[in-house]
Amino acid sequence: MKSFFFPEVGFWPKFAKLAIPITLQMLLYSANGMIDLLMVGQLDHYAIAALALCSALFIVSFSIINGMSSGVGILAAQYFGAKDNSGVRKTLVQGSFWAFVVATPIFILYTFFSYEFFSLILKDETVILYCSQYMKITALSAFTIALYSSLQGMLSAIGKPTVALFITIFSVLLNAFLNYVFIFGNFGMPALGLEGAAIATVVSFALQPILLLVYMRLKIKQFLPTLSDFQTIKNKIKIKQYLVISSTVSINGFLWSAGAF
Repeated sequence: MKSFFFPEVGFWPKFAKLAIPITLQMLLYSANGMIDLLMVGQLDHYAIAALALCSALFIVSFSIINGMSSGVGILAAQYFGAKDNSGVRKTLVQGSFWAFVVATPIFILYTFFSYEFFSLILKDETVILYCSQYMKITALSAFTIALYSSLQGMLSAIGKPTVALFITIFSVLLNAFLNYVFIFGNFGMPALGLEGAAIATVVSFALQPILLLVYMRLKIKQFLPTLSDFQTIKNKIKIKQYLVISSTVSINGFLWSAGAF
C-alpha cells in the first residue's frame, strides 16, 4: 500500500502532466456541446429539441469511435518506452484503420438513412427533419474524429498531451465563432439556423487532425507513418493484439453512452 500512495520521487508530477490535459479535453468536449445548445437556444423549440437529441447520439458515436482508437495510447506507450518508433507508427496506423472501419457504418447511417432512423424514434415531423438535416451534415465528422482520436492517443503515449489540448481549445473557440456566423447570419453570411451549427461543428472538428498532422510534420516527423508502416493492417497477430484491447473499450463506451442516452 505504501508503494501505491508513495511511489518513486517525481511520479505524481509526471502523472499530472499526462492526466490533467486529457481531463481538460473531455471537459472541453462537453463545453462544446453546451455552447451549441446555448446558441441554438435562441432559435425555435424544435431546433433545441433536435440538437439535444443529436448531441446525445453524437456522444454515443464518439464513444464507439474513440474506444476503437484507444489501443493506440496503450500499445504506442509500450513501443515508445522501448524506443521503437516504428512500433509507434504502426500502432497509429492500426488504430486509425480500425477507427475508420467503425466510423464508416456510422457515416452511412447518418448520411443516407437519417430520416428513416429518426422516424423510428420520433413522431414530430418537424423535429425529424431538423435531426435528419443536422446529422447528414455532421456525419462527415465521424472520420475526422476517428483520425483525431488516434493521433491524440499517440501524442499522449509519447508524453505530449498538451498539444492536443491546445488544438481542442482552438477548436472549441472556432466552433463558437462559426456558430455566431452561420446560425445567425453574421459577416454577410446567410442565417442557416441549426444547419449552421452543423457546419460549424464539421469545420472545427476537421481542423483538429489537420493541425495535429502539421505539428507532427514540423516537430516529430519520426512518428509520421510511412508507406511501409501500412503493411501492419495485414498482420493478423497485430490485428488480434489491437482488437482485443480496443474492441472491449469501444463496446464499454457504447453501453455507457447508450445507457446515459
